[in-house]
Amino acid sequence: MKAPQFELPGVDGKRYGPSTARGENGLLVMFLCNHCPYVRHIETELGRVLGSHHPMPVHVIRGGPERVGRIGIVTGAGGSMIRAARDAGLDTLVTGEGPHHTYFDATEWGLNVVYAGHYATETLGVQALASHLADHFDLPWEFHDHPTGL
Repeated sequence: MKAPQFELPGVDGKRYGPSTARGENGLLVMFLCNHCPYVRHIETELGRVLGSHHPMPVHVIRGGPERVGRIGIVTGAGGSMIRAARDAGLDTLVTGEGPHHTYFDATEWGLNVVYAGHYATETLGVQALASHLADHFDLPWEFHDHPTGL
């Protein structure tokens, strides 16, 4: 199974997606900005891409810098790792879900946080791992999608 096809416009006027920008270790595209109207489109597009795997909306807490430098990714319920993200010097944490108080932690500690849904963040990693192992060991695999809405 491969990642869904999508394209996002770059600030250089070109369009980028998995087929045009993927490196040897995969592709992560993330645009965050506290004030830029351009980001509204990115949030919508990210929500659409993730929504093809999971119907939950993507929530962004804009507590950190406009220009993102260090991103941490924790699948599932990684909101509890917000203190560790701060202590590690990250300015953005991408995860599935977290407790309500993380909004206040993020804004007080200067962090951007992206909550993309517990199920959505875990299934993409599981599918990527299965695909990698299948390619490496020449094994068949299939993913049984069962979104819970959480």
